[in-house]
Amino acid sequence: MRKIALILLITFSSYFSALSAEETAHKKETDTGFSPYSFYTGSFTLSSPFHKNESPAFSIQTKKTDTALLYSDTCLPQIQSLINRFRLDTYDSYQFDFRLPSYMPRYREIKKSYSNTLMDISGINLAVWSYDKFLLKKTWAQISLKSICDNIDNGFEWDRGVFISNNLAHPYHGAIYFSAARLQGLDILESTVFTTAGSLMWELFFESNYPSINDTIMTTLGGVILGGPLHQIAGTLYINNSRGFRSVIQKSLSIIMNPSFGFNLFSKDPSGLNFFSEKHYYSLQFPFGTYWSVTDKNKYLLGVCIENKDYREKDLKNVKSYDWFLIDGMLGFRKNDTWDKEISSTVLLSGAKTKNGLRGLFGVYDYIDTQIVEMISATGIGLGAVSSFDSESNFFTDASGVLSFVFGGSSPSLDCEKCQFGEKNKRPYYFGPGLMSKFRIEVGKRGVCSILAKFSQYWINSLFSEAQESLSVSSFNIRLGISKCSKINFGYDCYIRQGTILNENYAATKSAFKIFFIQEF
Repeated sequence: MRKIALILLITFSSYFSALSAEETAHKKETDTGFSPYSFYTGSFTLSSPFHKNESPAFSIQTKKTDTALLYSDTCLPQIQSLINRFRLDTYDSYQFDFRLPSYMPRYREIKKSYSNTLMDISGINLAVWSYDKFLLKKTWAQISLKSICDNIDNGFEWDRGVFISNNLAHPYHGAIYFSAARLQGLDILESTVFTTAGSLMWELFFESNYPSINDTIMTTLGGVILGGPLHQIAGTLYINNSRGFRSVIQKSLSIIMNPSFGFNLFSKDPSGLNFFSEKHYYSLQFPFGTYWSVTDKNKYLLGVCIENKDYREKDLKNVKSYDWFLIDGMLGFRKNDTWDKEISSTVLLSGAKTKNGLRGLFGVYDYIDTQIVEMISATGIGLGAVSSFDSESNFFTDASGVLSFVFGGSSPSLDCEKCQFGEKNKRPYYFGPGLMSKFRIEVGKRGVCSILAKFSQYWINSLFSEAQESLSVSSFNIRLGISKCSKINFGYDCYIRQGTILNENYAATKSAFKIFFIQEF
C-alpha cells in the first residue's frame, strides 16, 4: 500500500503542479493589455437590423490601459482588419452568423458558477441512478438512508466488479462530470476537483455497495483524459451553425458523445457555449473493413480516429491543454458473437512547443477487450513528445511517444483462482498499478502512400497477489492513396502476452491481419 500511495502522490503532484503553472501563464497572457487578442478599442457592435431586441452577434468591448482609452484614428485600420477576417454565412434574407477566425478567443466570457456545476453533476448522478434502478433493476441501486450511513461508516474499499464497468463505464462517467464543469466556465483544475467530487457523491450516496477506491481513481483520471477531448469535439458539433436536419444530427451526436450538452437544451441561455467559437483543426478518419487471425474467424471492423492539431495550425506562443490529442476507437463484430472493443486516447495536459512539435505532460487511456487479446486497460499520466514535419514536396513524418504511470486491469495468463476482481467463473482479471509506453510513427507522401508503425507495452502488477501481466502490441500498416480523401490500409498486428505468478511463467504470441478502407475529412 505504501508503494501505491507513493505512485499516486507522484502522479497527482506532477499533474496538478503542471496544470497550475499552465493556468497561471494563460491567465497572465489573457490579462495583459496588449496580448494578441486585446487590440480592441472603442465600443463597436455588429448585429442584424431585423433582430434589434436580441443580443449582438459580436461586440468589441472597450479595453483600458494605464494611460487612457484608445480612441485614436490609428486604431481604425486594426478594427477594419478584424472585421474583414469574418466570414459571412447567409442562410436567408434576414439571418446571418459570423464565424470567428482561428486565433480569436471566446467573444463573451462565461461567468463561473460553482453552484450550477454542483447542480448539474447532481442531476447527472440522479439520471444515471434512475436508469440503473428502474430500467436495469440493479440491486446496488437500491439505496436508502441506511445504505448511505453504512457507506460513510465503512469507508472506502476496492471494487471487485466486472471489467467493463470499472475500466470503461467509470472513466466515461468522469468525462461527463468534467464536461459539466467546463460548461459552467470552470478551468481545468477546478473541473478536475468537481470530477472527483462527483465520483465521491456517486460512491457514497447513489450505490448501496461500499464506496470504491479504484472507481474514484478511474473516474477522476478518465474524466480528465477523456473529458477534455470529448468536451471540445462535442462542443464544436453542438454550436455548429448548420440548420434543419443537419443541425439535429450534429446536436444528437454531440449529446451522445457527451450527455452534459443535453442539460444545455433546458437552460435559459442555450447559446452559452461561446468559448467554443475558437476554431479547431481536426484530422478525422473513418476506417471500415475486416480483420482475422489464425485462431479466430474474420470480423467486420468499424472505427474512428480523431487528431487535434491546434498546436501546429495556430500561432501560439504557449500551448495549452488539449491543443493536441489523438483518439482511436474500433468495434469488431460478427453475427451471433461478442463484440471486440478498442479505445485509445492520448492527450496533452501541459507542455511547450519545440521546433517541430511539442513536449510535456500527457494523459493516456487505453481499453482493449477482444477475443484475440482478451482484456487489458491502462489509465494514467506521464511524459511524452509529439513531432510533425512536412516538406514542400508533400513528404511528411508524424510521430508521438509517451511513458506513463498507470492504473489498470488485465486478463490472467495463469491461475484464475488468484484473481481478486471480476467474475470468478466468467471473466476474472487482475487490477493494480503499472507502467505503459506507446510509440507511433507514420512516414510517407501525402496522397500517394505511407507506412504506419505503432508499438504499445503494458505492465500491470496485481494488488492482492504476486501476479504480473505484460502485453506488447506491435502494428505495421501500409496505406495506399486512392483519392485525395481516401486510402486503403493493409495491416499486420502482433500480440505478445506474458504472465508470472511466483515461480510460474507464461508466454504466448498471437497475430491478426487487417484490410480496411479509410475515408478522411
